[in-house]
Order: sequence, then C-alpha cells, then structure tokens
Amino acid sequence: MYTTIMTNIITIICILIVAFSLIWISYMYRKSDSEKEQEKKLGEEDKKNDEN
Repeated sequence: MYTTIMTNIITIICILIVAFSLIWISYMYRKSDSEKEQEKKLGEEDKKNDEN
C-alpha cells in the first residue's frame, strides 16, 4: 500500500517536471522567435531611415 502511493507520487512529480520543462522550452523558443522578428523590423526601419 505504502509503496504504491510513493510510486504514484514520484510518477506524478516526474510528469509535472517533464510537462513544465516542455512548456518552458516552447515559451523560450517563442520568445526568441519574437525577438528575432523585432530585430528584422528594426533592421528594415534602419534601412528606410538610411534611404531618407
């Protein structure tokens, strides 16, 4: 009885850690993508300013 409860708790903790890490990785990946897009926009604005 006690061992099954412990294994269930450990399994739940592992699932939570994996889920959290996947969410964190996808969040950081999206964040880096949005930063790259902002840099592209800034680069285009700089080119327009140079032309004027």
